[in-house]
Amino acid sequence: MMFKILILQRYYGLGDSQLEYQIIDRASFKKFLGLESGYKVPDEKTVWSFRERVTKRRVD
Repeated sequence: MMFKILILQRYYGLGDSQLEYQIIDRASFKKFLGLESGYKVPDEKTVWSFRERVTKRRVD
């Protein structure tokens, strides 16, 4: 689900806080993410943290 959230963020050009709001507000976002009403939506800090871990470059 978190990877799908990053796809939505990139596609719609949303910041972390705006992304959280849009997931809560849009039924189409919830459907894409597989969320049902009442499910907890990841907050902006969780999205930021996940994106940082995914995009972190390995230096060997």
